[in-house]
Amino acid sequence: MNAKAQRLSSGRLPLTCSAVAGLLYGLAFLPATALAQTPPNPAPEAIAPALLQLQHDDARLQNIGWQLIRSNAPFCTETRPAIGLLVQDARDYSDPASIRKALGITGNVFVGAVPTGSPAEAAGLRAGEELAAVNGKNLARTYIEPGQGAPAAQAALARALARNREVSLTLRDQAGKMRDIQVESVKVCPGQFALTAGSRAAQSDASRILIGQAFAASDRPSDKLEESELAAVVAHELAHVLLHHSQWLDQAGHGDEHVHASEREADRLAVWLLANAGYDPAAMVRLLRGWGRRNDPGLARLPTHGSWEDRAALVEQEIVTMRATWATSGKADWQRLFSREPALVRLPSALCKKPDARCKRR
Repeated sequence: MNAKAQRLSSGRLPLTCSAVAGLLYGLAFLPATALAQTPPNPAPEAIAPALLQLQHDDARLQNIGWQLIRSNAPFCTETRPAIGLLVQDARDYSDPASIRKALGITGNVFVGAVPTGSPAEAAGLRAGEELAAVNGKNLARTYIEPGQGAPAAQAALARALARNREVSLTLRDQAGKMRDIQVESVKVCPGQFALTAGSRAAQSDASRILIGQAFAASDRPSDKLEESELAAVVAHELAHVLLHHSQWLDQAGHGDEHVHASEREADRLAVWLLANAGYDPAAMVRLLRGWGRRNDPGLARLPTHGSWEDRAALVEQEIVTMRATWATSGKADWQRLFSREPALVRLPSALCKKPDARCKRR
């Protein structure tokens, strides 16, 4: 997506911590700052409901994200070890003391959410628990500056998983009791997911996917996306990452034709990603003809995007193709059988890590 089109789309964009609610490790993570966008020092009684809502919305997004990158790992040429864990730092909120009080913790770094089906869930991690140490390294003693807690935990987790695919975590409950758990990682596709507070945009860059909180929760029931439709939004943005669209556009140029081709391709690949994750791929069609058309009619008029109906028809055609593959193999092997958009078939040489037909010099 570009600055003109920030919904159901992707492209290059500046990602700032002040806009990020949190990133999932194993998907990846950053400090949470959603409540920092509220007035300074909000009333304590307002903290708990806002935090609960953020945790709910984070969990909804990250459950979907985990399912997508985990189930599609067999088809990703690049994978990485992950456990599935949302890490947050109370000091990245406007009122850290109220956050700690609401959670019943004494430290700053805590578990924001744990995706369903992840190794972290299987190990018994729970949202709201204080994360005291990673592989015995005390986070509170080592990282005392605001904003260092979550990135420090991220770095420690990454180092541990790179060495031996497992990590030791020390948790402190509300009673102050410590417990150590070992969590073994699994392979997942690339992709770092984050919820952005106060946003109705879905967007991505080379590795990160930002989904506006308005997609995950809405005060108006008519605007609330069902699970599979939200998954379609996430899958579209993940497709941009897996197909290296941001890097391709950086080298080939961000002309309307190139961007349009990348949007078509992301719509189409999302069908395969959804199917492997157990979602109804027709949810993408419902999203385009329903929520998309109602909430963002202007996007369809941009030269970088087709009309909502044209996009829905394209997705319907792709579903037929994908289901034919599924009928014979029981899987949607997009790495071998997905047809690239002609304009994007040849990748710029800088993206070519392995010589193949896509890596012929332009």
